[in-house]
Amino acid sequence: MTSATGSVSKVEMVTPMALIYKVLFSSISTFEAPPKLLSNDFCSLTYVIAAVRVAFGVLLFSVAKDSRAPRTLRVVAFIPFVAGLATPFVGVERAWATIAWWSEQGTGVVRLSVIPLLTLGGFVAYACAPARRAA
Repeated sequence: MTSATGSVSKVEMVTPMALIYKVLFSSISTFEAPPKLLSNDFCSLTYVIAAVRVAFGVLLFSVAKDSRAPRTLRVVAFIPFVAGLATPFVGVERAWATIAWWSEQGTGVVRLSVIPLLTLGGFVAYACAPARRAA
């Protein structure tokens, strides 16, 4: 083995995006759960996520009256509320199977599906932000 002049190391520095998404940003990319999270030990995780959805829907509905767009924010609040209530009826296995199928569609589909979520999040931030004062 000969070392190249001026090289520090022969180890290639590669940071796989999957490691970043699954380890560092696990709360953001919950749709790409590692296989060990799909076991029966984590079935209650689905119900915790459902409870968080219901709580988020109730929170949005409660702040809607003081927002910039109260009617629209009430409609937006209805989405996570109903999704959280529907989770026990869908079932844990079917929910994880749907998530696994969706994540196998390729990075393009996963990335494009984030656009409506970011748009919705931007709207919620706008609607809940305090009104600007006139200068």
